[in-house]
Amino acid sequence: MRALTICQPWAWAVMEGIKRYENRVWDTRYRGPLVIHAGKSRKWLCGVDSLHHMGFELDERELTFGAIVGVDDLVECHRRSRMNTADPFAEGPFCWEVLRPRKLIEPIPYQGRQGLFHVPDKLIEQAVFEAGGIA
Repeated sequence: MRALTICQPWAWAVMEGIKRYENRVWDTRYRGPLVIHAGKSRKWLCGVDSLHHMGFELDERELTFGAIVGVDDLVECHRRSRMNTADPFAEGPFCWEVLRPRKLIEPIPYQGRQGLFHVPDKLIEQAVFEAGGIA
């Protein structure tokens, strides 16, 4: 399966279904299941304050780092300049639209990478998702 590393707290927001657009500087033609890997970096933790101001309760001590946290569906890749949305998470220049997040009950420690990367199918097939969700 294809995977994408997203820094916290944004990986959390994607898995909660709060953040429907993941912003990248590059386009992709890939569509389909996308493993969400929470990066190890704490560089973007200032985003916790942004989420609090939007009304979302989040304790940064509960965030997972350096692990696979779930699977989402990448349904489209939009050029921000061509979008007509007020979504606060659509910043671009490319907005990857994700729908149907499925969180893992237990995150899987895993080495992330830049760009899209592959995760062995068996790793995800053996994972247990919340509420009986499947990859």
